Amino acid sequence: MPSMLTRHSAIAAITILPLVGWAAYAAASHTLEQRTLKNVEIGVEHALPATLSLTASRGKGQQLMDITNDNNEILFVSVPEEWRRTEVRNVPLATITADDASLGFRRWHLPPKAGLGFTSAHAWKSITFHNPSGIALKLRVTTVDLERDTAEHDVYLVKDEPFEIH
Repeated sequence: MPSMLTRHSAIAAITILPLVGWAAYAAASHTLEQRTLKNVEIGVEHALPATLSLTASRGKGQQLMDITNDNNEILFVSVPEEWRRTEVRNVPLATITADDASLGFRRWHLPPKAGLGFTSAHAWKSITFHNPSGIALKLRVTTVDLERDTAEHDVYLVKDEPFEIH
């Protein structure tokens, strides 16, 4: 007949082993995510003072970007070529066009009031906005951390120098 100590050891092993496995998985996932963090570059071209809204969400396995043109003019938004468009809002799908990828970026033609959703396989570490137009760009940014269930809302003015958010 097994001793009481042996039965408790077996129960402890059954209970603890999955937790150890989960901890190893979580550590590996965190390490993988650390390796895939990227600095993202986004370029915005426009002819008049403009406003662009960006919601950037990140979490394990989910990196989502939502870009909306809040103006009455078309904006040209260059994003990393690897980003995949997921949805189009407020305009017919046929009105959204993009130039062929060049130098690792794809330039999207974003009609007035249009919104585009994107996904990325890589989590963003920071996002740098470039405004080569030299005309004021009001940038409304919402960053969402899906792991911590937090969101931050900020408004920035981007004109001559690149602007970086974390």
